[in-house]
Amino acid sequence: MSSIYLIDDFANREGDFQKMSVYSKLAFFFFLLASIVVSRNLSILALIPISVYSLAFIGSLPISKIFKWALYPTFFALIFAISQGDVYFGSVILLRAFSAASLALFFSFCTPYHKTFGVFSKLSPFLASMLFLTYRYFFIFVSGVERKVKMVEIRGGKNKKFQSVGRIVGFFIISFLNKSEEMYKILKVRGFRGKIGAVPDFKFNLGDFLLLFVAVLIFIITLNYV
Repeated sequence: MSSIYLIDDFANREGDFQKMSVYSKLAFFFFLLASIVVSRNLSILALIPISVYSLAFIGSLPISKIFKWALYPTFFALIFAISQGDVYFGSVILLRAFSAASLALFFSFCTPYHKTFGVFSKLSPFLASMLFLTYRYFFIFVSGVERKVKMVEIRGGKNKKFQSVGRIVGFFIISFLNKSEEMYKILKVRGFRGKIGAVPDFKFNLGDFLLLFVAVLIFIITLNYV
């Protein structure tokens, strides 16, 4: 099963997190994202992915997949971190990238994408369209990189895997705009008109309030250590 369909499969299951309101999960996402942006404390930044992976374990989400895919944006952050010449600040950058990626993947695995983008489309159809296309292309990007890496290994490039991955990632970055434009045209042909509709779900249960409590608690702790 490809990456995008695996996420859709988990997001549409009948688990505890999947049953929660999209609004409580969005609040959880933005509170933790704000904590990531504000904090420069390594302990706080480490607390966020620990919390996310603990919740993923409780919700029976694929932790190994989330961890593996979160390493992709962390790889790009590593390049920037090395260029700073400061070990502590570089560590902050890496933890921020890894925490944000893990958080976004956790949210995607327990929230059907049409509900998320349906909420954003009520605020701005254009913003919802851009986020939707970015979301879809990210996993096409990941699948493409995985296929290319396997091809390199089959052809005997295993000992130079790191260099090969760098070249492959560079190739996909160059092709990003072209692929995005092609995808948008395909969606247009299939009836996409720049707006994603979804029925709002305002029903909160105990799980929603517990999730909000965790998010607010981490945010408060973050503010105390700024």
